[in-house]
Amino acid sequence: EVRVVAVGDMFFDRYIRQVADLRGEDFLFSCTKELFKEGDLVVGNLEGPITTESSRSINTLIGSPENYVFTFPTTTASMLKRNGVTAVSLGNNHITNFGVDGLNTTRKYLNDSGVGGFGGIAGDEPVYRVRIKNIPIAFISYNQFGGQSVHDVAQQIKVERLTGNVVIVYAHWGDEYSTSVSYTRPIAQIFADAGANAIIGSHPHIVLPYEYIGSTLVYYSLGNFIFD
Repeated sequence: EVRVVAVGDMFFDRYIRQVADLRGEDFLFSCTKELFKEGDLVVGNLEGPITTESSRSINTLIGSPENYVFTFPTTTASMLKRNGVTAVSLGNNHITNFGVDGLNTTRKYLNDSGVGGFGGIAGDEPVYRVRIKNIPIAFISYNQFGGQSVHDVAQQIKVERLTGNVVIVYAHWGDEYSTSVSYTRPIAQIFADAGANAIIGSHPHIVLPYEYIGSTLVYYSLGNFIFD
């Protein structure tokens, strides 16, 4: 048996960045250490790139364009590793806030720190594969906002299942703050039919219901994990 601790959106800019500057980065994870110890691996959605750029969103007006441009400190990857995060999904609508260069630097910092990364943008969405207790697991990203199509992801799920992997899909989908799953449920059905063992949703920023579609566990949104 392998236990996966899955968390929602993680974010390290704007007010969260100010808190980390004031209290130290590890303060952000101070109430999660016991939770993380329960898992053999910990996975979440990294809602933005790690770059050397200065923050553009700190102290900006809520609703202004700059308020939604994210970059995380270069120490973010080592902070994730130090606090028990195994891998992160990069398939989301903010990962290219600083262009493809920002996506590439994010991967470099994660790789250098020993944190896995999967997903991204169409044509560049690697799968994260890991073997725990002799159980092979593949993490696949579905990024509604610039990733490959639903059917391409379904085909990727089939390929991973054929090689014997347990497949977990991190899906960045739906509408922010909407409780409706009328759009995302048919997508979940396609992924379940393709053989996904579990589907974990993010992007709505609120916790949504979960269900089983056949034997596939579907969390439509885990909501925010570290966010302002």
